[in-house]
Amino acid sequence: MIKKISTIISIFACASHMLAGDVTSRSYLTLRPRFEINLPERLSLFRTRMDAREGGHGGALQAVAMYARTTYPAGIARYFLPGGKDYIIVGEDVSACAINRSRDVNAFHLGILTANQLDQDGSVAGFNKLTFQSILSLCPRQTLTGVGFSYQHRLPNHFWLDVSVPIFQVKNQLGLTETIQNSGGGAVPTGYFGSAISALGNCNTDRLYGRITNAKLKKTKLAFIEARVGRDILWESCLVGGFLGAVIPTGNKPCGRYLFEPIVGNNGHWGVMVGSYGIFEILHDSSDRTLSAQYNIATRYLVSNEQIRSFDLRGKPWSRYMRVWKNNNNGLELAETVWQSRLDYLINYSTLCVRVKPDANLDVAANMIYKDRSFQIDVGYNAYARKAEDIRFTHAIKGNIGLPAIKYYIDGVTIPYTESKADINTTLLKIDPGYTDQVINPTGSTQQATYLSITTDDLDPNSGAHPACLAYQVHGALGYTWDKITYPTFINGGISYEFSYDNTFTNRWLAWFKVGVSF
Repeated sequence: MIKKISTIISIFACASHMLAGDVTSRSYLTLRPRFEINLPERLSLFRTRMDAREGGHGGALQAVAMYARTTYPAGIARYFLPGGKDYIIVGEDVSACAINRSRDVNAFHLGILTANQLDQDGSVAGFNKLTFQSILSLCPRQTLTGVGFSYQHRLPNHFWLDVSVPIFQVKNQLGLTETIQNSGGGAVPTGYFGSAISALGNCNTDRLYGRITNAKLKKTKLAFIEARVGRDILWESCLVGGFLGAVIPTGNKPCGRYLFEPIVGNNGHWGVMVGSYGIFEILHDSSDRTLSAQYNIATRYLVSNEQIRSFDLRGKPWSRYMRVWKNNNNGLELAETVWQSRLDYLINYSTLCVRVKPDANLDVAANMIYKDRSFQIDVGYNAYARKAEDIRFTHAIKGNIGLPAIKYYIDGVTIPYTESKADINTTLLKIDPGYTDQVINPTGSTQQATYLSITTDDLDPNSGAHPACLAYQVHGALGYTWDKITYPTFINGGISYEFSYDNTFTNRWLAWFKVGVSF
C-alpha cells in the first residue's frame, strides 16, 4: 500500500511539472482551508487517541493553536495583475510609456486625470499635459491565526465518529507601493485623482467593486464543520479503514468589494467526503520503540452555490477596470456639460451573482512515525489536486453599456459611439483616428458608426474563477504522551510548508501547537 501511495504522489509531481504555468488577471483567489482532514495540524498524534484510555469511554478531544503566513508574494501579484508581472505601468495618453508602448494600463480608466483636457475644443496642444506615469507594485500577503477543535469517539464493532471545527482570523494585505515617475502637466480636475493608489482605493468613487487598497482586510469566523463516520479493520499488526463524511459551511462568501478579500472557509460550499487510511508497523523492538508508515486519502465533492464574482471581457486582461457608457442615449447627442456623467466603470456591471461549481478535490498523504516510549516524531508529505471552478452566468448585465470612443467626443462628435476593440491600454483622450464600431449602410456605399452593447456572452468566466491546481506539502512534528495517567494526555507541535510549481496555488507555511486528552 505504501508503494501505491508513493506512486500516486509521484504521478502528482510529474503532472505538476507538465502542467505548471502561471495565470494572470484573475479577480478572485481562494486558498485551501486549513485544518481539513489529512492536514498534519489536525492528524498528527491524534489518529487513534480515542483508544488511549483502557476501560474509558472511548473519547478524545484536542485543541490546536495555529499560525500561517503566505510566501512568494510575486506569484500572488502576477495572479492578480495583467501581463505576467508583479507590477503595472500606468500612464496617461501622452506619457513616455504610452509613446514607447511599455504602458500596461491607461490611467484614465482608473480615474486619473492630471489636466482638464476633456472640453471639445480640438486643442492638440492641450494633450501635451497628459504625461502622468507611475509604477504600481504589489506584494500581497496573507496571515492566518486560529484554533481548531476535534473530537473523536469509539463506537461498537470498530466504528468511530469525529467532528472538527476551526475558528480563524484571516488578514490580507496587497502591499501596494507606487513610484510616480511623472506627476502630469496640470491641476487635477474635480472628481479625478493624481495617483493610482488614491484612485483604486478610494471608497468615494463610482467604482463599487474590485477596489485595490493597502489597508489590512480581515475576517474572523468559524470556518466549517467536518463530521465523519468510519470503521477500522484490524489485520495482524496493521490497521486500515475507511470513512464517509460531510462538510458544513459556516464561513463567509466573497462579496467583490475589494481585490484579495479575506475568506474564511470554503466559500460557503456544502460537501461530502470519502476516504481511506492505514497504519503499518515496520519495526518494533523490546524497548517499545516503533517505526510505522501511514497513509491517508480523502476526496471531497463540493456542491455548487451562488457567489459574487467580477469578470473581464474575453481576451482583454484587466478590462473590468475600463470605463463604459452607461447607455446609448438612443443614438442622440449628449450635452457637453453632462457627457462625463454618462461614464461608469465596467466592473460595476461585470460583477455578477453567478453559480460556482468547485466539483472535486483529492488529497493523498504519506507519513513516517517513530515512537520511543512517550516521544513521537512525525514527518510526512501530502499531494493535493483541485479541479478548476466552473462558472455559470445566471443573471444578465443590467444596463445598455458599451466601451466608449471618447476621443470622438473631444474631437466634437457628441453621439455615444463605441469602440469594442479597445482594451485597458487603448488610447482614449489623445486625438487619433480610432476605430469606432461601424455598420455598412444598406446601399453599401458608406459606413455608419454604431453602438455595441456588452452582454454576459462577452465576459470571460475564467477571469473570475480559481484555476485547477496541483500542490504539495511537507511537515515535521514532535510530540509527547502521558498514557499511564488517569486521563491520557498529549502535546504536539510542528510546522508544515505547502507549495506549487506555479501560481495557481498559494505557497504558505504553518506552525501549530496542540494539546489533547482521552477519556
